[in-house]
Amino acid sequence: NQRAGTARAQYHQLRGTDGRHTIGVENGHPMMGRITGTGCVASALCAAFLAVDPDPVRAAASALAFCGLAGEQAGDVANGPGSFQTVFLDALYRITPDELVAGGKFEVLYV
Repeated sequence: NQRAGTARAQYHQLRGTDGRHTIGVENGHPMMGRITGTGCVASALCAAFLAVDPDPVRAAASALAFCGLAGEQAGDVANGPGSFQTVFLDALYRITPDELVAGGKFEVLYV
């Protein structure tokens, strides 16, 4: 019986864990902590990724990398928190699987 992965965001460092294995994700942007909704988005993405990947740690880490990559893309063009939120949502829509593979920054912290 596997537990679902949990997500925790602190600035631009994100973690995915099942209580035994932890993968750090270095994708993200400091502005993500200054707008409302990034934690909710990260949780929803974890659920969506878990629906298609039976490995909860890998699913959570992939979801957090996806969310962080959207934050990076938004941070490149946003002028402040108002525009960041809009561009962040647009980036979530636009990121392709190939972009996630190329841009995901993962580090195994504990196995």
